[in-house]
Amino acid sequence: VLDDYSFLREISSEVLNEKEFMLLPIRKALLYVPARALGSEKGSQGDGFFTAPNPPFGAVFTYYLKDSLKTIKQSRREKEEKNKKQGVDNPYPGWDTLKEEEREESPIITFAIKDTKGNVVNRVTGGVSAGFHRVNWNLRYSSLSSAGGSGPFVVPGRYTITVEKRIKDEVKPLGESQTVEVVSMITPSLPVQDSDTVLQFYITAGELQRAIRGAFGKTDEVLNQLVEIKQVLKQSDKGTPQLFEEARKMELKLKDIRELLIGNTTKSRYNEPDRLSIMSRVNSAMNAMRSTYGPTLTHRQDFEIAQEEFETLLGQIKEMIETDFVNLQKNLEAAGLPWTTGRPIPELK
Repeated sequence: VLDDYSFLREISSEVLNEKEFMLLPIRKALLYVPARALGSEKGSQGDGFFTAPNPPFGAVFTYYLKDSLKTIKQSRREKEEKNKKQGVDNPYPGWDTLKEEEREESPIITFAIKDTKGNVVNRVTGGVSAGFHRVNWNLRYSSLSSAGGSGPFVVPGRYTITVEKRIKDEVKPLGESQTVEVVSMITPSLPVQDSDTVLQFYITAGELQRAIRGAFGKTDEVLNQLVEIKQVLKQSDKGTPQLFEEARKMELKLKDIRELLIGNTTKSRYNEPDRLSIMSRVNSAMNAMRSTYGPTLTHRQDFEIAQEEFETLLGQIKEMIETDFVNLQKNLEAAGLPWTTGRPIPELK
């Protein structure tokens, strides 16, 4: 059963035998928010509730690749298999070849989605084996603050799709570009917000979310290093009570900072309510991306509160990590303590 067989009209012997790659014409993409009953397609009803998969949401790219994109190792093994069938000896590849194979990045095909101004709004990757493939774009910008996430929905309009391949660390374009028209499926019941203003809110809130995540990540990183430092101070004959006390005070201060960033982990462990943390506020603001409407007044207020609280805290975080912790590391090195994670390479005396 094919939900869209229009691409078959574009197929010919010339396409199959002569063209290295072809991106087929793309039909209109409907912009809406997919329903998630009880949190997912089936919710808590389990396998007793039968559902068949719907077509992929968003813009579906159908493409043809004449030959598979292979790694050096795959090409070598295919050649060895051929030699084996022909009764020909296979020479040992050698250490340099094996090292090159280990270090090689797997081939990849990337689809770049661009707006009318030529700006890349997102990228998706597709299969690299020979034959026909389909891959879908979820009609969103790329993540504004974290790897693997999603950004806000794009606005209705026309977008250009260009394709490139990366093999053996070399990037080359593939085939000809195509365009896709994104159309709104539903007529909004609320007044439509200015798309540029909405996008600017997401960009600004995304930058704040990125900075907060970075501050939390760096705080956690230093806290983990302090655990190692305290262990070394306990075991080494070069450790002193003064250095241990300094590390311990820093640890407690950073835990207080982390609590302001992400909330009271002790209360949350016992399911007790607590004040909204800075991270909770900015995440709430970014939750506006779940709809096509844009941020409400509540989303904007959460952003403003998170921004104000984080700017107040940021100076303390930088002073603790970039000044106090660096000085502690210098004191550890001056005392000749065993190396710990995060410290510079010791100087040879």
